[in-house]
Amino acid sequence: METLEASKPPQTPQRCSLAPTPLRQRSPGTAAPTVACPTPRIWPDEARGLCWPFSFCDVPHGERLELTQDASTATRTSGVTKGIAFVGPLKLEKGVAYFEIEVTELEPRGTQSMAIGMCCSLPSSAGKGIIRTERARELGEGCCMLGYDLPKIYADGKEVGKINAKQWRPLKELVVGSRVGLLIDRESMQLSVFVNGVKKVTSTFSTGTDGARWPSDVWGVVDVHGTVRSVRLLQHSDGEHRQEAKLVVPPPPPRWVSPEDETAALPRLASTQDLGLSASPPCTVEAPINDGEKAQQVTVPGFVTEDPCPGPRKPTAREVTAGPKKRIRLTVHPCGCLVHLVNSASQVIHVPRLGDFVIGRNPKSCNLTLDSSEVPNMISRRHAVIVSADDSVMVVDCESLNGTFVNGRRVGRETLRQGDLVVVGNPAQSPPNFRFEVSMPSAPER
Repeated sequence: METLEASKPPQTPQRCSLAPTPLRQRSPGTAAPTVACPTPRIWPDEARGLCWPFSFCDVPHGERLELTQDASTATRTSGVTKGIAFVGPLKLEKGVAYFEIEVTELEPRGTQSMAIGMCCSLPSSAGKGIIRTERARELGEGCCMLGYDLPKIYADGKEVGKINAKQWRPLKELVVGSRVGLLIDRESMQLSVFVNGVKKVTSTFSTGTDGARWPSDVWGVVDVHGTVRSVRLLQHSDGEHRQEAKLVVPPPPPRWVSPEDETAALPRLASTQDLGLSASPPCTVEAPINDGEKAQQVTVPGFVTEDPCPGPRKPTAREVTAGPKKRIRLTVHPCGCLVHLVNSASQVIHVPRLGDFVIGRNPKSCNLTLDSSEVPNMISRRHAVIVSADDSVMVVDCESLNGTFVNGRRVGRETLRQGDLVVVGNPAQSPPNFRFEVSMPSAPER
């Protein structure tokens, strides 16, 4: 087969930072089952390890703003203005800070939308911490905002620039459930807006006349304005990462590992003291001792096969012997790739293991550029991403209009296997060069 190297984009595309899904077992020749999968929460790489407050500031806040659910939700009670909320203080000792909100309610009609930004100090308020300023962009000196529609950039109460509507237009893009984050970089004096984990726009602000930068403590600003009626401040901490990791089911062994091999690899029996279990009458069970030896009669103190009294279920002998499973590493091609895409002309497209492999229409930001005069603009600018990990390869659709299909089924995210047929765009209209067969190296013989 002829080898075709995908063109390298001039700039590194933004990473999706998705954890690979567990491998699933399916027999050859059968279609993948349809499984409802929740939309993953994608945190930007720049936000890893950063924390922020779990609630908005009680005072001050906009005159028409109401804080509920322990001040983690901000709702504008009437009108379209005076819905300013503050987050902080945000610490900039390490040079960066981040916070993120989720849109929870939208007005059915409107010509304006929300804005997000930061301020160097909280504004003074008259009576009970109420701010009567119409919009956050009018807060004055030390306040930097991005947004509204058409989106613009404001600094110190003045308009200093415009945002390309093709990069970010909140009025058209935001829906209920959209997550909007702001990254504050003190060293570069930049504010970056992220939507659902993807960087949309970055704006650089000038330092003071004496070269002064933002202070070490700043406050995030959310203007619940226009069509956006309510937002929720998302929580993000190390504890939340561990909690999310528990929801991932450990991957089963790949198809080339037989159940006999898995049983033979089990370690020796653990004692009840190791497991922290209370003692109970001993019983005799059959369990493997070492690799290659036959099962022997072993007396395990503290276990009974049946408990005459109702109570918590006792672990079985297999559960006692089972230890943590090792993560299976997939075999790689001689070139180092975990997966190749083979097009209709039998040309091989290499998918590198490092970074995200972006498929789309924009040659400036995509590794594989697809377009056709037969179906112009069927492929989105950033249509899909292939993410390679040690134990799986996954294709993720980037909310494209015409979708991404695996074996005839439209997917949001799907783990790829040898022989899968991937179609970018609508299969009924996609030309042959939009169809790819997945080629993955076979597992070594055991």
